[in-house]
Amino acid sequence: MGKLKMEEEIETMFDDFYTAYKWLYDHPMFQKEIKFEGETWNESHFRECLDIDVVKINPEKEEIDKDESKNTQVEIWLECGEYHPKHRVHDVELDCGGFTFEEAIINLANLVMEWYGETKDRIKKSDWKI
Repeated sequence: MGKLKMEEEIETMFDDFYTAYKWLYDHPMFQKEIKFEGETWNESHFRECLDIDVVKINPEKEEIDKDESKNTQVEIWLECGEYHPKHRVHDVELDCGGFTFEEAIINLANLVMEWYGETKDRIKKSDWKI
């Protein structure tokens, strides 16, 4: 998978797990609008959009080493993308990780804010405010 953005490389808006997780769970990119008997509501598909991998890496190289004895640091790697009802979407800009699940979720929330903001549409780099 290669080197992922870790906490020190991500501009932080979120710094606690609960707030980051709830924000992701409610984010428009993971919602599906449900209509039934005149009622309309959103249903979150955040967990379906999240791929979690627990790995051991070589902390000196910050990647998985072919020599498994050198892989001593546990990391949680996340892949994610917007909800689509028929197939999984993977946005490589959201690939991230952390030394704990909580840290990885915080990093993911910060990346979603960076690339999507509060909307379900990806922000074009040309639209970024500098």
